[in-house]
Amino acid sequence: MRRTKHDNHFHVNHVIVWALLALANASAQSIGPNSPSAADAQPVIPTWADAAHVMTSDNQRAGFAGGNRAKLRAYDFGFSTLPAEATVLGFRISIEGYAAIDRDNVIDVALSKSGFDVIGDAKLGNKLKVGGDSTITLGGPNDLWGAAWSRGDVAANNFAVLIFDSDSDNGALYIDHVQATVYYSVASPRALKVKKITGARSN
Repeated sequence: MRRTKHDNHFHVNHVIVWALLALANASAQSIGPNSPSAADAQPVIPTWADAAHVMTSDNQRAGFAGGNRAKLRAYDFGFSTLPAEATVLGFRISIEGYAAIDRDNVIDVALSKSGFDVIGDAKLGNKLKVGGDSTITLGGPNDLWGAAWSRGDVAANNFAVLIFDSDSDNGALYIDHVQATVYYSVASPRALKVKKITGARSN
């Protein structure tokens, strides 16, 4: 004999289950602008003098006057507070400084995960003001500088900003201060109501 739905009796219990769902449109957050806690110069000749002066804006400056492209490295920006679940979205870098002469007032700027190695795409051809400090701002909330970045890459002490002369002229360049901001998102939780159906069949 064929059973019908009337042959079974189901008791329905509603259970509220709270689940954490990642939202694709989580809002961006940021840390910074932060100053570096360390700075040094690429070990070549000639290279940058007084690299540590870029850690604060105090009118004491790192200087360079050479025909090569020696790199100045500012690093340890204090991004260890980046949440463990953060997705890195972009970087904004600001550089305060000036050039001695018009024909040699251009710098290139890049990011690094380790040492003096450029990661991704450098920002080329950035002009410093001649004769007095000005600030160059590069990147933004959605600019990853042509590379993929994990939370660990950015939180590490050796995450760095690299600055180097854009040409082979010998005019002096002076950098007073470097700052970095990291933009990121973190998945937001929301509640999901789930209906759980249980029952016992009776004949």
